[in-house]
Amino acid sequence: MQLSNLRFLVVEDHDVQRRLLMQILANLGATSVQGAEDGNVALGILGRADRPIDIMITDLSMPGMDGMELIRHVSEGGSGVSIILSSSLEPKLLVSVATMAQAYKVKLLGVMNKPPSAVKLSRLIQQYMLGKASSTEPAAEFTLAEIAEAFAGDEFEPFFQPTVSLANLRVKGFEAIPHWRHPKRGPLAADAFLPAIKTYGLGDDLVWSMLRKCAAHCRTWRDAGLDVKVFLKLALGSLTDPHLASKIEKVVLEERAQPGDLVLGIVENAVDVSAARALENMVRLRMQGFDLAIDEFGTGSIGAEQLARVAFNELKITRNLVGNGNKPLWAGLAEALDMAEQLKLLAVADGITTPDDWNLLQEWKCNFGQGPLISRPLQAASVGGWLKRWPPKPRRGVWTPAPVL
Repeated sequence: MQLSNLRFLVVEDHDVQRRLLMQILANLGATSVQGAEDGNVALGILGRADRPIDIMITDLSMPGMDGMELIRHVSEGGSGVSIILSSSLEPKLLVSVATMAQAYKVKLLGVMNKPPSAVKLSRLIQQYMLGKASSTEPAAEFTLAEIAEAFAGDEFEPFFQPTVSLANLRVKGFEAIPHWRHPKRGPLAADAFLPAIKTYGLGDDLVWSMLRKCAAHCRTWRDAGLDVKVFLKLALGSLTDPHLASKIEKVVLEERAQPGDLVLGIVENAVDVSAARALENMVRLRMQGFDLAIDEFGTGSIGAEQLARVAFNELKITRNLVGNGNKPLWAGLAEALDMAEQLKLLAVADGITTPDDWNLLQEWKCNFGQGPLISRPLQAASVGGWLKRWPPKPRRGVWTPAPVL
């Protein structure tokens, strides 16, 4: 199935927003895109049997027939259209809408917050094209209603994995890794629920929630006399929002934390040195006092010349190049370490699993490392106790990390 073969309907009462969404769809390759200013007009278009709509993107708050009434009519009319909600709903309202949509048995692909993002929209369309949408429950392990209810119940929280110096064992900080305190299944690691969150277009919501909680923990630890710096992956759908840097700073300051408490990681594949607004945001974040890291280095194809154009502090090497003594990937690891040295960036290796991993990285003069050999991700309440126990005391027959002599 090709995107160009799909028929789209954009239901939005604001003319500018409607035309923007239609233009985004055209840029993605859509050739059949219609617009409607309210639910009544949309129903007329949906009723044309000769040109059935595949995907409808609808706002919820509209004069006349709003999005919720439109969903009800779609259900009652037996239309097979799949729906993407374009909204800025609070999580608690999202729970109700998702539950309502499931009760009506409509095909709800997910939610796209305003302003619209081509990245999010493309991801939701891809889910449709792969046949992962279902009339009653998406193919993802968790339904939209379950994910939204978790947001409303504040069930997502960061766990913290230590990052330490491979030379002198000093603790550099902790990476914040999202976990879900599931009411029935207990704590779930990110791999269990992130695919569903991305499927429903709620990745940005998770990032903002993690940012606020990380800032609050940083302030609490600082008040307790602990020098803890937190790394947070800034896995946003887009870095081109002109107000992104100020929004991030606002959240951190509202929690009475400091920009210097945080290292913001930007995935290598998301770095676009030709995007002026994204570059502006990264410069502003550095000027505000945040540290920046190129994250998951080794998963993309960015070169030294491009990296040099962005004021990064760190280069974080993907675990795919690090863990379990994978010799065939050592060339990639060596290249990453060489680039970090060339650009005078701190090199951080993720995924240290065995003593051989540690020894190799130490020998190759990698600055810092993290992984299960050092510690699993910790609950926030356990960070202070772990700091008191690190570095571990040598025990007979048990490997313990040693500094470079």
